Amino acid sequence: MAKLKEIQKKQKVIETSLVPFDSDGWSEVSGTSLTFTKVQRDYNNGRPFSNLYASFNLPSTSGQVTTYNETFIDSGMSALSQDNVIVVSIADGKYGELIDGRTIKFDIPTNTGITTAYSSYYVGKPFSSDNSPQASYFGNPRILGNIAGDTTLASTNIAFLFADKTKQPVNENITNWSDGWIKSTPNGYVGGNPATFKFTTNSTNTPKAHAETADMPIGICYLDKGFMVITEPSIVSNFVMSAGTEDGTTTYTGNTSGFTNLHFTGDSKATATLSFSDKPNETTTLTITDAAGTSKTFETDNDGNGAAGSNIACDPAANSGAGMATELFNEINGESSLGITATNPSSGVLTLTQDTATAAGNTTITTNMNNVTGDLTAFTGGADLALCEFYSFEKEWVLTINIIADSGEFYITENQTASDSVSPYYGAGGKDTGMKFKTPFGEVNKIWDISKVGSAFITEVGLYDSQNRLLAIAKPDRPIEKPKNTQVTLTLKMKF
Repeated sequence: MAKLKEIQKKQKVIETSLVPFDSDGWSEVSGTSLTFTKVQRDYNNGRPFSNLYASFNLPSTSGQVTTYNETFIDSGMSALSQDNVIVVSIADGKYGELIDGRTIKFDIPTNTGITTAYSSYYVGKPFSSDNSPQASYFGNPRILGNIAGDTTLASTNIAFLFADKTKQPVNENITNWSDGWIKSTPNGYVGGNPATFKFTTNSTNTPKAHAETADMPIGICYLDKGFMVITEPSIVSNFVMSAGTEDGTTTYTGNTSGFTNLHFTGDSKATATLSFSDKPNETTTLTITDAAGTSKTFETDNDGNGAAGSNIACDPAANSGAGMATELFNEINGESSLGITATNPSSGVLTLTQDTATAAGNTTITTNMNNVTGDLTAFTGGADLALCEFYSFEKEWVLTINIIADSGEFYITENQTASDSVSPYYGAGGKDTGMKFKTPFGEVNKIWDISKVGSAFITEVGLYDSQNRLLAIAKPDRPIEKPKNTQVTLTLKMKF
């Protein structure tokens, strides 16, 4: 049995460090890893997830709404209390223990194009989350006192989303909510640039935009749970659910209040379908606009006397709905400057598709033609890919143990492969005298002559618990000499 030596408390140190998630800490999340669910405050709405308001500490009852509004009266925070919200979920495995609340950039697809939101704090200090009273309402208690920001300190685990499309920063020294956002390791982490995501300015950085009391957030980030809640009504009501899918293949066709775990597999092109039952009246027009803003007007000209102004004359070969659809198909595809492609999938049917996949393709359609039904007012279904970028980290626990082999300890081994070839016992583990002795516990041990042992070489260190059970083995990259009369200290580091 090897000799065991108790490790004293002062020889053990436990420390924590923050290490970047997945090599460099930065993640880009989209597609099936970023899902959207519509949620209502009314828990009697007959839908699943009606209790999510309570789960996210959103005011749900009339009493809670009143208290919330009184708490944040004359504050931008009052905008977060809404009857309808969208819950955004980041898939497990896409972020570390905590997302740094300064670093989120979120592209949200809406009918009017992408709304880009950036996360920020009401207390402009470099914590990993917002250490403000506003944030503590939705998350953990904040750290009290005038304490300097420190990413290693646990705070509220909350940040807020802001968007220039909704309201630009109140602080006149901040141009946009994108100020100070850069895809680089934030200050406060190993390898971080001291000037990145810094709320105060100096000669080398653009300060990270932070919120004043009057600044109005569009949503809340729950940094340790991988959730965001979008509350801004203009985004919630214009969210492009028609370009998303719940099953990965079928485009969502349900109502605006019912989607669950909706996600976007890619950018989507806007489309419009027109069905002609007969030729429209003479001089009636159809105006369409592509995603870049180029418009063309097509005019019925069966008489052949020319179209008005810059209108494009359409003289169908057959005076019928099928003839008009075919004529428009040919004329629209003949306009090389117009970023719209027409198809004629069946008799009398004209399908128009924007050439560019973007929400900007959801343009207006204007027509006074008769004998036509379908999408007569606008293209629909155009969407940009929902995308969320952020920095996250893991907390690493490091147990450091200083193992001290004093003079007169751990210089003997029974491993004969380490012995001298001339004196095969000396220098390894001594000489077997051939005698034995029995301990009071009944163990029988050999008696060794160790008078000429000078040193041994340590190749393994075993750690045992209080019941002498082996817990771990540490192996150095090379044998470590332990002289008989010299102290040797070994430092073990275990990371969890």
